[in-house]
Amino acid sequence: MNTFALFGPAHSLSLLLTLAIVVLVPVSISRVVPASRHRLLGRILAAVLLLHELGRILLRVVVLDLPLHENLPLHLCGAALILTALLLWRHSYRIYEVAYFWAMGGSIPALLTPDLPVDFPHPGFITFFTGHGLVLLGIMYATIVYQFRPQLRSVGLAIGATVGYALIMIPVNLTLDTNYLYLCRKPAQASLMDYLGPWPWYVLALFLVTVVICWLCYLPFAFGARPRARRSG
Repeated sequence: MNTFALFGPAHSLSLLLTLAIVVLVPVSISRVVPASRHRLLGRILAAVLLLHELGRILLRVVVLDLPLHENLPLHLCGAALILTALLLWRHSYRIYEVAYFWAMGGSIPALLTPDLPVDFPHPGFITFFTGHGLVLLGIMYATIVYQFRPQLRSVGLAIGATVGYALIMIPVNLTLDTNYLYLCRKPAQASLMDYLGPWPWYVLALFLVTVVICWLCYLPFAFGARPRARRSG
């Protein structure tokens, strides 16, 4: 088993491939596929997201013999996957307002600095990148194909939802002896948290980082057209 190499050949190639897919696929669909088929394809993508997450859990628990309680979709990226699948299935702008920030602000840093002990072609490496890539693909699908856009109020909603979710995860971590959202300890691999001080101070610093990341995610749309807030079908 190869040890993960940050920005090594497998990591770098995976990043480039993910970037190409999450941009080119939604753009191509928006230009080629009739609008009457967009919701159907969105629901298919939602099903793929959920099936992939189920497969990831089964792989880690059944094949790799890892504990179930440590592999639930309760990290921010796992929660973003569930929200993204829901927004695609329901065509829901309300869900998009939070899912956009969780997907972009969670999946991009995770892909850049993965909490991974293994490298390609280990199944853990493959499922990590395909899972996070699918989340970004789903959000870009909603942004490009559905033409959803975050509003100024969406920033506050996303920050509030993140804080609320973190408060829920505190008793979950204490009960299950887990480390969801990395509230109990830092990732084993190198990450931004290494520069935020020791526990518990890095948790407080993470809140400030969350606020900054949410604003950075909103910045591309700050001066654009008014978002299209369609109701779910």
